[in-house]
Amino acid sequence: MEAHLPDWLWPIGLLTFLGACVDFLIGRAGQQSVKDFLETWWIKFDDVHWRNFGRKEAYLAVAAMDVLFGAR
Repeated sequence: MEAHLPDWLWPIGLLTFLGACVDFLIGRAGQQSVKDFLETWWIKFDDVHWRNFGRKEAYLAVAAMDVLFGAR
């Protein structure tokens, strides 16, 4: 009797392997940089609620346009 894995399991294993490879290749400094980036975005999203979602989205769009095109 052959052992057969479900067809949906191989993408999970492949993505896990790729994530481990990337994690190994970026090293400690890269890992810390990614953690800092994720922490910054977590703090930004933690401040957003349903009642101020549109306002925060508009602020983000204006900030992105300021970076791309300048403040004036």
